[in-house]
Amino acid sequence: MNPDQLDQLDRSSNVNGQTCNLSEEFEKLAQFAAQAWKEDHPEAQADSQEDFEACVLYVTTEMATAGKAVGGVTGLALLCGEGSKAARSVCKRVFT
Repeated sequence: MNPDQLDQLDRSSNVNGQTCNLSEEFEKLAQFAAQAWKEDHPEAQADSQEDFEACVLYVTTEMATAGKAVGGVTGLALLCGEGSKAARSVCKRVFT
């Protein structure tokens, strides 16, 4: 997968007659992991860079595990940075 193909993940695509945006779907998946991390760390502070980075690390690891399990183009996208991008986005939301 080249960089142009990865950039297209932000755009909606038609899969089996269904329109989907993979970036949004990755964020939905990452939301579960981020919420689980937050519940396991009730002392986490919204203004703590260390807590934010710990959340991102946890969620990125979970997304990479999912990417490896799924395989194919979707798995490759998760392993090539889309999982980390989704993790940063949802961890920001979890801390607000």
